[in-house]
Amino acid sequence: MWLQLPGKAHRYFPPYLWRNKEQVFLKGNIYTNKVTYATDEIQKATLDFITKNKKKPFFAYVPFVLPYAEIISPEDAIYNAFKGKFKEDKPFVLPNDYLSDYGPNMVEYKYASQLAPHAVYSTMVTHLDNYVGEIMAKLDELGIAGNTLVIFTSNNGPAVEGGADPEFFNAALGMRGVKRDLYEGGIRTPFIAVWPHKIKEGTTSDVVSAFWDMKSTFAEMTNVKEIGNTDGISLMPTFLGQKNQKQHPYMYWEFPQAGGRKAVRLGNWKGVIYNIDKKDKPEFELYDLEKDPSERKNLDSQNPKIVAEMKAIMKKEHVDSALFSMGK
Repeated sequence: MWLQLPGKAHRYFPPYLWRNKEQVFLKGNIYTNKVTYATDEIQKATLDFITKNKKKPFFAYVPFVLPYAEIISPEDAIYNAFKGKFKEDKPFVLPNDYLSDYGPNMVEYKYASQLAPHAVYSTMVTHLDNYVGEIMAKLDELGIAGNTLVIFTSNNGPAVEGGADPEFFNAALGMRGVKRDLYEGGIRTPFIAVWPHKIKEGTTSDVVSAFWDMKSTFAEMTNVKEIGNTDGISLMPTFLGQKNQKQHPYMYWEFPQAGGRKAVRLGNWKGVIYNIDKKDKPEFELYDLEKDPSERKNLDSQNPKIVAEMKAIMKKEHVDSALFSMGK
Protein backbone atom coordinates (compact mmCIF):
# COMPACT_ATOMS: atom_id res chain seq x y z
CA MET A 1 0.00 0.00 0.00
CA TRP A 2 1.34 3.41 -1.00
CA LEU A 3 0.48 6.40 1.16
CA GLN A 4 1.22 10.10 0.95
CA LEU A 5 0.87 11.93 4.26
CA PRO A 6 -1.79 14.67 4.39
CA GLY A 7 0.64 17.56 4.66
CA LYS A 8 2.43 16.40 1.52
CA ALA A 9 -0.55 15.01 -0.38
CA HIS A 10 -1.12 18.23 -2.30
CA ARG A 11 2.25 17.81 -3.98
CA TYR A 12 3.09 15.61 -6.97
CA PHE A 13 6.86 15.82 -6.51
CA PRO A 14 7.16 15.01 -2.76
CA PRO A 15 10.48 13.86 -1.30
CA TYR A 16 9.04 10.48 -0.32
CA LEU A 17 5.99 8.21 -0.16
CA TRP A 18 5.14 5.57 2.42
CA ARG A 19 4.86 1.98 1.27
CA ASN A 20 3.15 0.25 4.18
CA LYS A 21 5.57 1.15 7.00
CA GLU A 22 8.51 1.82 4.71
CA GLN A 23 9.52 5.37 3.83
CA VAL A 24 10.46 5.38 0.14
CA PHE A 25 12.39 8.40 -1.06
CA LEU A 26 11.72 9.54 -4.62
CA LYS A 27 14.77 10.11 -6.78
CA GLY A 28 15.72 13.76 -7.19
CA ASN A 29 12.80 15.22 -5.23
CA ILE A 30 14.18 17.62 -2.61
CA TYR A 31 11.61 20.41 -3.03
CA THR A 32 14.09 22.45 -5.04
CA ASN A 33 14.17 19.82 -7.79
CA LYS A 34 11.16 18.13 -9.44
CA VAL A 35 12.32 14.83 -10.90
CA THR A 36 10.02 11.92 -9.95
CA TYR A 37 6.26 12.26 -10.50
CA ALA A 38 4.65 10.50 -7.53
CA THR A 39 1.84 8.95 -9.53
CA ASP A 40 4.34 7.26 -11.83
CA GLU A 41 5.69 5.40 -8.79
CA ILE A 42 2.18 4.44 -7.67
CA GLN A 43 1.54 3.07 -11.16
CA LYS A 44 4.74 1.01 -11.14
CA ALA A 45 3.78 -0.48 -7.77
CA THR A 46 0.28 -1.23 -9.04
CA LEU A 47 1.47 -3.16 -12.08
CA ASP A 48 4.02 -5.00 -9.94
CA PHE A 49 1.34 -5.97 -7.41
CA ILE A 50 -0.97 -7.30 -10.10
CA THR A 51 1.85 -9.33 -11.64
CA LYS A 52 2.91 -10.85 -8.32
CA ASN A 53 -0.67 -11.82 -7.42
CA LYS A 54 -1.86 -13.04 -10.79
CA LYS A 55 -2.31 -16.63 -9.62
CA LYS A 56 -4.59 -15.87 -6.66
CA PRO A 57 -7.55 -13.62 -5.86
CA PHE A 58 -6.52 -10.06 -5.06
CA PHE A 59 -7.99 -6.66 -4.30
CA ALA A 60 -6.12 -3.60 -5.56
CA TYR A 61 -7.23 -0.13 -4.56
CA VAL A 62 -5.31 2.29 -6.77
CA PRO A 63 -5.62 5.81 -5.31
CA PHE A 64 -4.61 8.02 -8.22
CA VAL A 65 -5.11 11.65 -7.26
CA LEU A 66 -5.00 12.98 -10.81
CA PRO A 67 -6.10 15.69 -11.34
CA TYR A 68 -6.30 17.15 -7.85
CA ALA A 69 -5.05 20.10 -5.81
CA GLU A 70 -1.67 21.03 -7.24
CA ILE A 71 -2.03 21.38 -11.01
CA ILE A 72 1.39 20.25 -12.18
CA SER A 73 2.86 17.64 -14.51
CA PRO A 74 6.16 16.61 -16.03
CA GLU A 75 7.06 18.69 -19.07
CA ASP A 76 6.95 15.61 -21.25
CA ALA A 77 5.57 14.74 -24.69
CA ILE A 78 2.01 14.73 -23.36
CA TYR A 79 2.39 18.25 -21.99
CA ASN A 80 3.99 19.45 -25.20
CA ALA A 81 0.97 18.15 -27.14
CA PHE A 82 -1.37 20.38 -25.08
CA LYS A 83 0.93 23.37 -24.61
CA GLY A 84 -0.47 26.43 -26.35
CA LYS A 85 -3.74 24.76 -27.36
CA PHE A 86 -5.95 26.48 -24.79
CA LYS A 87 -6.75 30.05 -23.87
CA GLU A 88 -4.93 30.43 -20.57
CA ASP A 89 -6.83 33.42 -19.20
CA LYS A 90 -6.78 32.20 -15.58
CA PRO A 91 -3.13 31.63 -14.61
CA PHE A 92 -2.77 30.46 -11.02
CA VAL A 93 0.04 32.67 -9.78
CA LEU A 94 1.18 34.75 -6.82
CA PRO A 95 -0.06 36.66 -4.91
CA ASN A 96 -2.37 33.92 -3.61
CA ASP A 97 -2.69 32.58 -0.07
CA TYR A 98 -2.88 28.99 -1.37
CA LEU A 99 0.38 29.18 -3.31
CA SER A 100 3.90 28.26 -2.33
CA ASP A 101 6.31 27.37 -5.11
CA TYR A 102 8.96 24.67 -5.00
CA GLY A 103 12.13 25.93 -3.35
CA PRO A 104 13.93 26.08 0.01
CA ASN A 105 11.07 28.00 1.68
CA MET A 106 8.20 25.95 0.24
CA VAL A 107 5.12 25.36 2.41
CA GLU A 108 4.27 21.70 1.80
CA TYR A 109 0.47 21.79 2.07
CA LYS A 110 0.01 24.59 -0.45
CA TYR A 111 0.21 24.43 -4.27
CA ALA A 112 2.66 25.44 -6.98
CA SER A 113 2.05 28.34 -9.35
CA GLN A 114 0.81 27.40 -12.80
CA LEU A 115 0.86 29.70 -15.84
CA ALA A 116 -0.91 27.19 -18.09
CA PRO A 117 -3.41 25.35 -15.86
CA HIS A 118 -5.68 24.25 -18.74
CA ALA A 119 -2.83 22.56 -20.62
CA VAL A 120 -1.44 20.97 -17.48
CA TYR A 121 -4.87 19.81 -16.29
CA SER A 122 -5.35 18.11 -19.67
CA THR A 123 -1.92 16.53 -19.33
CA MET A 124 -2.80 15.14 -15.91
CA VAL A 125 -6.07 13.66 -17.17
CA THR A 126 -4.20 12.06 -20.07
CA HIS A 127 -1.65 10.55 -17.70
CA LEU A 128 -4.54 9.07 -15.70
CA ASP A 129 -6.11 7.70 -18.86
CA ASN A 130 -2.80 6.10 -19.81
CA TYR A 131 -2.41 4.54 -16.35
CA VAL A 132 -5.84 2.94 -16.61
CA GLY A 133 -4.99 1.68 -20.09
CA GLU A 134 -1.77 0.14 -18.80
CA ILE A 135 -3.63 -1.66 -16.02
CA MET A 136 -6.17 -3.08 -18.47
CA ALA A 137 -3.35 -4.13 -20.80
CA LYS A 138 -1.51 -5.82 -17.93
CA LEU A 139 -4.61 -7.86 -17.05
CA ASP A 140 -4.85 -8.98 -20.69
CA GLU A 141 -1.14 -9.79 -20.83
CA LEU A 142 -1.38 -11.96 -17.71
CA GLY A 143 -4.50 -13.72 -18.97
CA ILE A 144 -6.66 -12.69 -16.01
CA ALA A 145 -8.81 -9.95 -17.57
CA GLY A 146 -11.68 -12.39 -18.06
CA ASN A 147 -12.21 -12.96 -14.34
CA THR A 148 -11.26 -9.54 -12.96
CA LEU A 149 -13.78 -6.85 -12.04
CA VAL A 150 -12.37 -3.37 -12.72
CA ILE A 151 -14.15 -0.28 -11.37
CA PHE A 152 -13.20 3.28 -12.28
CA THR A 153 -14.81 6.07 -10.30
CA SER A 154 -14.19 9.29 -8.36
CA ASN A 155 -14.82 10.38 -4.79
CA ASN A 156 -16.63 13.65 -5.55
CA GLY A 157 -17.36 16.21 -8.21
CA PRO A 158 -14.73 18.44 -9.85
CA ALA A 159 -12.38 20.41 -7.61
CA VAL A 160 -11.46 24.07 -8.01
CA GLU A 161 -8.22 24.04 -6.02
CA GLY A 162 -4.78 24.63 -7.41
CA GLY A 163 -5.90 26.42 -10.56
CA ALA A 164 -8.43 23.84 -11.75
CA ASP A 165 -11.22 25.33 -13.88
CA PRO A 166 -14.28 23.02 -13.95
CA GLU A 167 -16.35 25.56 -15.87
CA PHE A 168 -13.85 25.70 -18.74
CA PHE A 169 -13.93 21.92 -19.19
CA ASN A 170 -17.65 21.53 -18.34
CA ALA A 171 -16.43 19.05 -15.76
CA ALA A 172 -19.81 18.69 -14.05
CA LEU A 173 -21.65 18.23 -17.36
CA GLY A 174 -23.98 21.12 -16.68
CA MET A 175 -24.95 19.99 -13.20
CA ARG A 176 -24.93 22.51 -10.39
CA GLY A 177 -22.04 22.61 -7.95
CA VAL A 178 -18.49 21.32 -7.55
CA LYS A 179 -16.55 19.49 -4.85
CA ARG A 180 -17.93 20.18 -1.34
CA ASP A 181 -21.33 21.07 -2.78
CA LEU A 182 -24.27 18.78 -2.09
CA TYR A 183 -25.89 19.65 -5.39
CA GLU A 184 -25.50 16.96 -8.05
CA GLY A 185 -22.33 18.51 -9.46
CA GLY A 186 -20.63 17.96 -6.12
CA ILE A 187 -21.74 14.41 -5.30
CA ARG A 188 -22.61 12.70 -8.59
CA THR A 189 -19.58 10.94 -10.04
CA PRO A 190 -18.72 8.68 -12.97
CA PHE A 191 -18.81 4.95 -12.25
CA ILE A 192 -17.52 2.53 -14.88
CA ALA A 193 -17.39 -1.20 -14.24
CA VAL A 194 -15.81 -3.77 -16.56
CA TRP A 195 -16.19 -7.51 -15.91
CA PRO A 196 -15.96 -9.69 -19.01
CA HIS A 197 -18.66 -12.35 -19.37
CA LYS A 198 -20.49 -10.88 -16.35
CA ILE A 199 -21.32 -7.25 -17.12
CA LYS A 200 -22.80 -6.86 -20.58
CA GLU A 201 -20.66 -4.50 -22.62
CA GLY A 202 -22.19 -1.12 -23.38
CA THR A 203 -24.97 -1.32 -20.79
CA THR A 204 -25.93 1.51 -18.44
CA SER A 205 -27.92 1.67 -15.23
CA ASP A 206 -29.99 4.31 -13.46
CA VAL A 207 -29.76 2.59 -10.07
CA VAL A 208 -29.00 5.23 -7.43
CA SER A 209 -25.97 4.05 -5.48
CA ALA A 210 -23.00 5.30 -3.47
CA PHE A 211 -19.64 4.16 -2.15
CA TRP A 212 -21.22 2.61 0.92
CA ASP A 213 -22.69 0.02 -1.44
CA MET A 214 -19.27 -1.34 -2.33
CA LYS A 215 -18.84 -3.31 0.90
CA SER A 216 -22.08 -5.22 0.32
CA THR A 217 -21.31 -5.67 -3.38
CA PHE A 218 -17.85 -7.14 -2.80
CA ALA A 219 -19.15 -9.32 0.01
CA GLU A 220 -21.75 -10.92 -2.26
CA MET A 221 -19.21 -11.23 -5.06
CA THR A 222 -16.81 -13.16 -2.77
CA ASN A 223 -19.48 -15.09 -0.83
CA VAL A 224 -18.75 -13.32 2.46
CA LYS A 225 -21.83 -13.69 4.66
CA GLU A 226 -21.06 -11.61 7.74
CA ILE A 227 -20.11 -7.98 7.03
CA GLY A 228 -21.49 -6.18 10.07
CA ASN A 229 -23.73 -3.14 10.10
CA THR A 230 -23.99 -1.24 6.83
CA ASP A 231 -26.42 0.97 4.95
CA GLY A 232 -25.10 -0.44 1.69
CA ILE A 233 -26.88 -2.66 -0.81
CA SER A 234 -25.22 -5.09 -3.17
CA LEU A 235 -25.04 -4.01 -6.81
CA MET A 236 -24.36 -7.55 -8.01
CA PRO A 237 -27.85 -7.93 -9.54
CA THR A 238 -27.23 -4.81 -11.63
CA PHE A 239 -23.76 -6.01 -12.63
CA LEU A 240 -25.19 -9.37 -13.72
CA GLY A 241 -28.20 -7.91 -15.55
CA GLN A 242 -30.71 -9.37 -13.10
CA LYS A 243 -34.05 -7.77 -12.21
CA ASN A 244 -33.98 -8.27 -8.43
CA GLN A 245 -31.89 -5.20 -7.62
CA LYS A 246 -32.70 -3.67 -4.22
CA GLN A 247 -33.16 0.08 -4.06
CA HIS A 248 -32.27 2.57 -1.36
CA PRO A 249 -35.40 3.99 0.29
CA TYR A 250 -33.47 7.26 0.44
CA MET A 251 -29.90 8.56 0.59
CA TYR A 252 -28.48 11.17 2.94
CA TRP A 253 -25.41 13.42 2.88
CA GLU A 254 -24.10 16.08 5.20
CA PHE A 255 -21.08 18.40 5.10
CA PRO A 256 -20.09 20.25 8.28
CA GLN A 257 -17.97 22.95 6.64
CA ALA A 258 -19.03 26.06 4.69
CA GLY A 259 -21.82 26.81 7.16
CA GLY A 260 -23.16 23.25 7.31
CA ARG A 261 -24.97 21.47 4.49
CA LYS A 262 -27.40 18.55 4.24
CA ALA A 263 -29.06 16.74 1.34
CA VAL A 264 -31.52 13.88 0.82
CA ARG A 265 -32.31 11.88 -2.31
CA LEU A 266 -35.81 10.37 -2.24
CA GLY A 267 -36.72 8.75 -5.53
CA ASN A 268 -36.37 11.50 -8.14
CA TRP A 269 -36.66 14.18 -5.47
CA LYS A 270 -33.61 15.95 -4.06
CA GLY A 271 -33.72 18.13 -0.95
CA VAL A 272 -30.88 20.48 0.01
CA ILE A 273 -30.24 22.83 2.95
CA TYR A 274 -27.24 25.19 3.11
CA ASN A 275 -25.94 27.51 5.86
CA ILE A 276 -27.42 25.42 8.66
CA ASP A 277 -25.10 26.96 11.26
CA LYS A 278 -25.38 30.51 9.95
CA LYS A 279 -29.11 31.05 9.67
CA ASP A 280 -31.95 30.62 12.17
CA LYS A 281 -34.19 29.33 9.39
CA PRO A 282 -32.03 28.10 6.51
CA GLU A 283 -33.85 27.81 3.20
CA PHE A 284 -34.96 24.35 2.13
CA GLU A 285 -34.57 23.62 -1.58
CA LEU A 286 -36.44 20.86 -3.39
CA TYR A 287 -35.75 19.70 -6.93
CA ASP A 288 -37.21 17.12 -9.28
CA LEU A 289 -34.06 15.54 -10.73
CA GLU A 290 -35.96 13.80 -13.52
CA LYS A 291 -37.21 17.10 -14.94
CA ASP A 292 -34.53 19.41 -13.53
CA PRO A 293 -31.18 17.60 -13.18
CA SER A 294 -29.36 20.94 -12.94
CA GLU A 295 -31.33 21.81 -9.79
CA ARG A 296 -32.47 25.27 -10.86
CA LYS A 297 -36.20 25.30 -10.05
CA ASN A 298 -36.95 25.15 -6.32
CA LEU A 299 -40.27 23.34 -5.76
CA ASP A 300 -40.34 23.31 -1.96
CA SER A 301 -43.44 25.52 -1.57
CA GLN A 302 -45.42 23.25 -3.91
CA ASN A 303 -44.61 19.99 -2.12
CA PRO A 304 -44.86 20.48 1.67
CA LYS A 305 -45.36 16.75 2.43
CA ILE A 306 -42.16 15.76 0.62
CA VAL A 307 -40.27 18.57 2.33
CA ALA A 308 -41.54 17.44 5.73
CA GLU A 309 -40.52 13.83 5.00
CA MET A 310 -37.03 14.91 3.96
CA LYS A 311 -36.56 17.09 7.02
CA ALA A 312 -37.53 14.11 9.18
CA ILE A 313 -34.92 11.98 7.38
CA MET A 314 -32.27 14.65 7.95
CA LYS A 315 -33.07 14.77 11.65
CA LYS A 316 -33.12 10.98 11.96
CA GLU A 317 -29.86 10.36 10.12
CA HIS A 318 -27.74 13.14 11.63
CA VAL A 319 -25.35 11.97 14.34
CA ASP A 320 -23.70 14.59 16.53
CA SER A 321 -19.91 14.65 16.41
CA ALA A 322 -17.43 16.47 18.61
CA LEU A 323 -15.00 16.61 15.70
CA PHE A 324 -17.44 17.69 12.98
CA SER A 325 -20.11 19.70 14.71
CA MET A 326 -23.18 20.90 12.86
CA GLY A 327 -26.30 22.30 14.44
CA LYS A 328 -30.01 21.99 13.76
